Amino acid sequence: MPITSKRRQRSIFGRSSSRGGVFSKLIVGAMLLPIKALIKHSEEKRMSLLGMNDVDRMNGLNFEQYVGNLLKRLGYSVKVTKASGDYGVDIIAKKYDRSYAIQVKRQYTNVSRRAISDAVTGMIHYKCSNSMVITNRYFSKAAVELAKSSNCVLVDRDGLISWIKQVDGRQ
Repeated sequence: MPITSKRRQRSIFGRSSSRGGVFSKLIVGAMLLPIKALIKHSEEKRMSLLGMNDVDRMNGLNFEQYVGNLLKRLGYSVKVTKASGDYGVDIIAKKYDRSYAIQVKRQYTNVSRRAISDAVTGMIHYKCSNSMVITNRYFSKAAVELAKSSNCVLVDRDGLISWIKQVDGRQ
């Protein structure tokens, strides 16, 4: 009999297939999953080991991802919120029985009280038990006062350096 117009191919198991090796593509895809996970883990580890000079040069979105990876290495479960319309919360983090609505600020100047207001309001919106603001700088006097009265956790440059050292094993 003549060969039909559909090309028949042999799969990795020796059977003829006119599907172009769909099954073999699935196997190759499944084999790549551990490699992709390893690459992601290596990237997260590399990001958590950066120094403050690297952090100061990041854009805001990279800083959010960096802080998220750092929190993961510190034992938190982390969810980064969408980039816009996040109600002032960049990260939702959970550890033990506490959930944190986190505002992340990578800036060249000290952080104002507005970031604390956003974090506290976001805490209510996302139904978290705590609010937190993390920055590569320091906080204004008004920000510190508002944080005290609203029980918002503040992590400034010194606290961030301490976390980096803890994750890096230098502490």
